[in-house]
Amino acid sequence: MKPTRSPSLTAALTAIALLCGACTSSNDAATDARIVLSCARSASQWLDSWLDGTSPSSYARRSVDSASEQVGKIAGELQSSEPVAQIRGVQAAFDAARTALNSGDRARVQQARSTLNDATIRLDAWMRAHPGSAS
Repeated sequence: MKPTRSPSLTAALTAIALLCGACTSSNDAATDARIVLSCARSASQWLDSWLDGTSPSSYARRSVDSASEQVGKIAGELQSSEPVAQIRGVQAAFDAARTALNSGDRARVQQARSTLNDATIRLDAWMRAHPGSAS
């Protein structure tokens, strides 16, 4: 029997793959912040889909690993005047999510999702506080 995905999950995963596939570091802090924010929101959805059983753990792990790698590249190339702390916070949350998924422990994945959501909120707040930079 072929596994099925919900239409909203399929659409979200397709959009995420396109966005994260285009994740390349730029000299523009706002662009980097938007890419990281998109990857973080996507990863949260991947964790949700794993938690509710609509996504196999191997898919969730590969997806989070890929997005984490892209965010790591951006975090590693940032200048001190850019949203370094917020993006590195997202990267740390990705690390926690990767570890949690590898352990298969639902409670740890839920905690990692919460940490990722908190980091996403902080990055989004930075973007809102710097509208000239993030527009």
